[in-house]
This record gives sequence, structure tokens and C-alpha cells, in this order.
Amino acid sequence: MPEPKTIVCYAINGSGLGHLTRLTAVAKWIRRYVALLDCRPPEILFLTSSDASDLLADARFAAFKIPSKTVAVRSELNKSEYKRLAKHFVWNTLGVFSPNLLVVDTFPSGSFDELFQILDGPFKKSFIFRDVKSEYAARPMFRAAISLFDKVVSPHRRRDSTTQVAAPGDCTYTGEVVQFEREELLPRSMGREQLGIADHQRLVYLSAGGGGDPNAEETLRSLVNAFRSQDDIHLLVGAGPLYRGQRLASPNLTWFDSPAVWRYFGTIDAAISAGGYNSFHELLFARVPTAFFSQAKIADDQQQRIRNAVQHGACQEISTPQNTDLVIKTTRELLDEEITARIRSACDNWIPENGARQCAIELLSPLYDAKQLDWASNVLSPALTHALERINGGTTGALADWLTPLAPQEQFQSLKNHSGLNDIMRHLSPAAAHEVEQILAKEKVHSSHFKFEATLLDLLNTIQSAAAALGVPARQLAEESLKTLNSAIKKQPPLAKQNNQQTPWACEVIKTVRFLLTLSISDCSAFDILQMFRIFPRVVDVNVGEAGMLFEHFMRHRIAMGDLPHAILQQIQLLKVLDTKITRERLESITEGIST
Repeated sequence: MPEPKTIVCYAINGSGLGHLTRLTAVAKWIRRYVALLDCRPPEILFLTSSDASDLLADARFAAFKIPSKTVAVRSELNKSEYKRLAKHFVWNTLGVFSPNLLVVDTFPSGSFDELFQILDGPFKKSFIFRDVKSEYAARPMFRAAISLFDKVVSPHRRRDSTTQVAAPGDCTYTGEVVQFEREELLPRSMGREQLGIADHQRLVYLSAGGGGDPNAEETLRSLVNAFRSQDDIHLLVGAGPLYRGQRLASPNLTWFDSPAVWRYFGTIDAAISAGGYNSFHELLFARVPTAFFSQAKIADDQQQRIRNAVQHGACQEISTPQNTDLVIKTTRELLDEEITARIRSACDNWIPENGARQCAIELLSPLYDAKQLDWASNVLSPALTHALERINGGTTGALADWLTPLAPQEQFQSLKNHSGLNDIMRHLSPAAAHEVEQILAKEKVHSSHFKFEATLLDLLNTIQSAAAALGVPARQLAEESLKTLNSAIKKQPPLAKQNNQQTPWACEVIKTVRFLLTLSISDCSAFDILQMFRIFPRVVDVNVGEAGMLFEHFMRHRIAMGDLPHAILQQIQLLKVLDTKITRERLESITEGIST
């Protein structure tokens, strides 16, 4: 087995949380795809200056950290010495770790222009080109550094990018990157119960971004005070992990400083928020009716981002969040049912899907050929990924074990990942490109792989339920189920490798294992049944589904004869010794004529 891939994610910036959150979301998918393609997860290391590096620990990423620029100023570090230390920190880490791939976000030459000295190094380099102010993107240093990357990816949809003039001709647009999938949001009723919201109250979310903005405390205090007399409104304040101001309190307020506040976005009725990249796209992706205000940043043009979405009806803009009357008036408008429905519909069109998956695929393109990445992108959906990780304790190690034998690479390729599609999209008008992207976002519903995915999800859910009923960890029963899948595949391989036969065969194998998990046979646990089926001989003239039914009849016959599990196991072993070629007729004769 080859050495694991090594990947460095560069997340050194100023005071915000955007780089770290976006890179973490993308790195999760990079880890999943590499684990699938290489049959082992990569080693991913973050270089960061963020004071919210706990976010990385929660996501199971290792981090090497330097003091943030904010902390450096507060602790009165000499500015020149701090920059010199930071540069050597980056150079030495990359030199020792020797990555296969370096991923950089927003600042191609690095936060201290230190990457220029290493971008010609012996490793592949991918750049996430988030929209920045045009005057910043026009800097010679910025433009020169971009040309040194093997792959440039924009985490935007082509229609609303404000810096296209600075993007290289081969820049790939993937859609906005969000740190969650809609399926992960808490149901509305559960979220309201956890937050303790009264039946007559509406939930309004307030945020000044990740908390690193110098005016965050003043802004949040002003917003909270605006709602003091609004008894029918409960406030959820997302202070952010970088918030260092005073914690605010009131009877109708829930304070939240974790970045995982997004779990409640399915519960929110309206929001007032800063327009930073992550806050903006997360709220729109969750279809929350929101009024955004802009904050002054060196490179990030929040005002332009907000106005682009306002023009399409996906949100509202609030110019002065310190204006109490304006805040209440805007919130009441957002809570109007007609306005809410209109904004939610526009949000669906504005951000139809999370771009984190496709961003990860594009960033990995210097390391893998297009065919491999097409397969990985097709076979590993968000729903399937989360189900497999949940059942395996949050790890990615089992992804290849489950998917490679059932969905071989040559079987899955979609139009969305066709190698020539990006060239075609570049020649389309923004309106036409947007229409094509909407169609591609819905393409999977019509593919044969959709059936495969739904069938496998059904099995994984059955494993969860069966494990809970048995009082054992789901991972333990999943391992036994996977062994049984592989055994069934060896006994009943597909007749041909064409896609029109591969998918039904894979679904039949999966359904058979699910069928075994649902069997209720006296004195036999699910573990007993799975083990016996693996030992059960191949029936040469039936398919895998029929083999499962014959196995059930054999088991019920032996139980009816008074055999205990260990005796049945002996009978199966004896059957394999005495009969080298088992047919349906032979097996039915053994079970006294019981047929399927």
C-alpha cells in the first residue's frame, strides 16, 4: 500500500474566521475523497493563526499555530520580529512535512507574502480564489502569485463573482462553500425545544460574524437592546468563537459562541447578520430570511456580496444595525409569511447546493486523474457520507471498504463531472450558465446511482436500528454486515460489468444483507445469522437475493427440527464438504421439499 497523502491547508489571515471555516469544510471532503481513492485517509495539517483553532480539533484536524495578528498587537510583539517568526514558521513546517499538496485560501502569496519563496517547491499547489475587492486583486504581487498554482478554484457561482477580471482563464467555479448540509440541521420542533422557546414566540438570529470584528460587541449590544420590549420574539445570538466582548443576557435571549450554532438554522424565523462569506452563505443555504449589514474589511467586499443577493430577492440589506426602529421594522417584514416564502424560494435558486464537495474535487485535481475524481464525486454523496461516518464512529476509514466493491470506478460518470463541461460553461452567458448549473444540481435524482444510494442508506439505517435493539455499538454490527456483503459479492459476482447490470446487482446484494438483519429466527442473533450466511455454500443456479431466501428456509427448517445455532453451523459445514456443487433442487431436497 502506498504512503498516505500529505496535505497542508494554509489558513493564516487577519481577524476573521472565514478562511478557517471554509478550509475546514473543504478539507473534510478532501479527507473523504482521498480515503476513498487511496483506501486510506490522508494526513492533513493546518497552518493557522486563528484564535478559534478549537474548530480544527473538533473536526479531527491537526494544527500548527502562530499568534494571530490581533494577539501579536495586544501582546506588544515587535511587528518585524513577528513577521520574521511567522515566515520561518511556514517555511520550516512545509520543509519538514513535505506535503503532496498545499491548499491556500484567498491570499495566494500568503498573509506575509512568505509563500513566494516556496511556491516553486516540489509539491502540488491549489488555490481557493474567494472574491476580493478588485483593487486588492489587481495588486501585482497577488496576480503573480496566482500564476504559480497548479489549480485555481473559486468558491462562488460564476454569475455573482465580482473579481472575474483577475481570475485566470482556467479558474473553476464550484459554488459557495458551506460547513454543513441541509440534512444536518435540527428539525424545527427539536430546535425550539432545545432552546426553550415559548409557543407564541418567533426565533430571531443575531450575528456580527465570527466575533473578530472590532465593533462586534457594540453591534450585538445595539441589536439586542432593540428587541428588549418585543415579548413575542426570542433571540438566538451567534457571538462567534472569536468574540472577546461582554456576554449579553436577557430573559428572551440564548447566547451561543460555538461555530456549531448553524445546527439551529432550520429553527430560525428571521435573522440580522453581518455579510461575511460564511455567515452570508450559511444563512442563505439554510433558507433563513435575513437582513445583512456590511463590515469594513481589507479584501472582502461584503456590501457588493449583499447587494448581488438583494437584486435576486434572496435577502434584504440593513444599512445601519444600530438604528433600533429600522431593525424592528426590517425584522417584522422578514417575519411576514409572504415575504418569508418569497425569500426562501429565492435562496433555493441562489444557493441550490453546498459547493464544498466540488471545491474539494477540483483542489485534488493535481493529484488524481479526472476519471478517478469523477467516480469519487458520483459515488460519495453527503447523505451516504454522513451515514457511513456516523455508523463508523465519525471516521472516514471505512468509506472505501463499503463503496469500492459495490460501485467500481468504471461504472459511474455523470455529465456534471465531464472533463469538457468546464470549457463549455466558460463560453456561456451568466444566465445560461446558471440555468445549466440548476439542471446539474438536480441530475442525480434521475441517475441509476440514486437507486443504489437509497438502497445502501436503507441498509445503514437498518444496521443502526438493529444495533440499538441488540444493545451493541452500531460499528460492531456494521463490521459484520460488511463482511457479509463481501462474502455475498464473492459468491454471486455480477454477470457483466455494464452499468445497466451493475447497479441492480449491487442493490440486490445490499437488500440481501438488510433482509438477513431483519430475520427473526429462534435462538439466533443477528450476528449468528450473518455468520452462518457467510459460511452457507454458494447455490450455483440462483442469484444473490434467491440465495438469501433459500438460506432462510434452510435455517427455519433446521430450527423446526430442534437444532440449536451451533448444530446448524455444523450442518452447513457438513453440507459444503459432502456437496461440492449445490443447486436449488439439491438444497430444497435437503430441507424436505420446502421451496421459495
